[in-house]
Amino acid sequence: MKQDKMEELKLPEGFRKLFQRLRRGQIIFYSLSIIFLACTCAALIFHWGISWVITAFIMTLVCRLTLILSIGPRYIAACKVAENPQIVYWAHYINGRGQAVQEAVLDSKSIRLHLKDGTQFAVDAVRGTGTSPEQLQEVVSWLHQRNPEMRWGDYDNTRL
Repeated sequence: MKQDKMEELKLPEGFRKLFQRLRRGQIIFYSLSIIFLACTCAALIFHWGISWVITAFIMTLVCRLTLILSIGPRYIAACKVAENPQIVYWAHYINGRGQAVQEAVLDSKSIRLHLKDGTQFAVDAVRGTGTSPEQLQEVVSWLHQRNPEMRWGDYDNTRL
């Protein structure tokens, strides 16, 4: 998503910081995979030994898989929510282990958003990682304003 489009959407600060973290992760892991791929080629060309070739190639795969399986889908889900908050049909509080807990969303430090396309997206508010609990509350109120039909809390016993 382009920077000017993000400004146009009037996203809350907590969501913008989340985007920055996800984008930074994409850049870092993509760069590392290119560096390790270059090391693999250099080890093959300069005959550094098969152990260096295998190690560098495995690190290339690890970086690419982290990008493909973890960071990429989270970034795509965040873009979907930012562009169209109506895609979220349910949000609930999660504890530190990622399990749903019966607690009000406004009292939480982490929430999980369930999207209509079948994906899930977690928004964490841990001090020192970018998004603060106050900014998470801004994200919750922003979502509540833009999508009043969305369910909050337990799916059967909704509460904000």
